[in-house]
Amino acid sequence: GHWLEEVDAQLRALTACLDNGVQVALPAAWDRAGTVVAMRALHAALTEADVDKAANARKLMGSKETVNVVARLWQEEEEPNVAADTAAADARLLALAVTQALCSGGPAGEASRDAFWPTSMRMLCDAAKQAYAQKDQAFYLPFLTLVRVLCTRAEDNKVSFVRYGGLDLLLGALKEEPWASDRNIVCEACGALKAVTAVDDFRKDFSASHTHTRALVGKGAIPLLLQSCHRFPTDLDTVAAALAALRNLANNDESVNQIASEGGLDLAVRALEAHWSHPPLAQTAIGLFRNVSADDRHKTSLCNNGAAELML
Repeated sequence: GHWLEEVDAQLRALTACLDNGVQVALPAAWDRAGTVVAMRALHAALTEADVDKAANARKLMGSKETVNVVARLWQEEEEPNVAADTAAADARLLALAVTQALCSGGPAGEASRDAFWPTSMRMLCDAAKQAYAQKDQAFYLPFLTLVRVLCTRAEDNKVSFVRYGGLDLLLGALKEEPWASDRNIVCEACGALKAVTAVDDFRKDFSASHTHTRALVGKGAIPLLLQSCHRFPTDLDTVAAALAALRNLANNDESVNQIASEGGLDLAVRALEAHWSHPPLAQTAIGLFRNVSADDRHKTSLCNNGAAELML
């Protein structure tokens, strides 16, 4: 109880540092240093080694919609304070870490994901666009991880992420330098792509997955994912992440045909042949085979190109 009171006090301190009586805009003279101190304390509580303590902190912060208080730190300041820029940048990075910790793990994490406003998603995407333009890797890598966490089993978050230009942010990471040569960035971008296109929120009667897939294919996602596999052939986690995203895109005739014609099936067969003892890679390659097998032509080619033997 006493420990939770401390967490609650830090939460109140954070709100006091940001509070200007308006829900979203940052006050002109917000207390940056105080914000960083409170955010570090909240992050420590959420990542506490004692699992029960961390779960209680997550529950308490979830009940107060902390995700949307924290999201205010991503927006542009009306009058940037140059002297306090470092503290503001620290606060922005801490906002990524705290949101990720809040939205991960168990029912309390789900409650925080569900509470994440479209407005908060817009501020997150705007901050990422800025980080992208400035080649700010310190922000971009945790941003990609957070997108994966926020969009897993949360249909509304997938939709608002796409609405605020999220797909271009993910594809840019696979396409442009220096991002495309950074295996961590590519791996996380593929994980985020997979989350945004997954049909995994079974509380909803409808999924926008097909719409998102069509948009991604239209923007050239398939050759970019295959390129990432060619760029990191021995980095099996990255290849598995790219194949997992590709598998999710293989949900209509057009994308299945494009994956086949761009050499995606051959690539998956070769990867499986070379690394079939790597479980994530084997799982995603076989998942891709399953999805393309809805089409008889590709089913036949999988029986002829060694895929069937490898699966057996």
